[in-house]
Amino acid sequence: MTLIECSPYTGRQHQIRVHMFHVKHPIVGDPIYGQREEDIIRFLDKELDAKKRIELSGASRLLLHANELEFELYDSLHHIKSTVDFEQICKESMTAHSQCE
Repeated sequence: MTLIECSPYTGRQHQIRVHMFHVKHPIVGDPIYGQREEDIIRFLDKELDAKKRIELSGASRLLLHANELEFELYDSLHHIKSTVDFEQICKESMTAHSQCE
């Protein structure tokens, strides 16, 4: 696994997930991109338990985090920066994943 930083140009839905999947580097924990169709359907129908999701995708959650957001609204520029230690969350998720094996 590799921790990377992406800076999308638009806010298109799933933009980072789709692009990372297409360059053969799906995001850890992604239950949609990079999975078999039958597993995607099981996830969407809430029939995929947490252990199986970890087994298939590498984590119990999507390891994608918006560290900073900047947007204009009503002629004002808004800049929001996260205080979450996402690198630590990733490390904990990798440790939890290795304990499941």
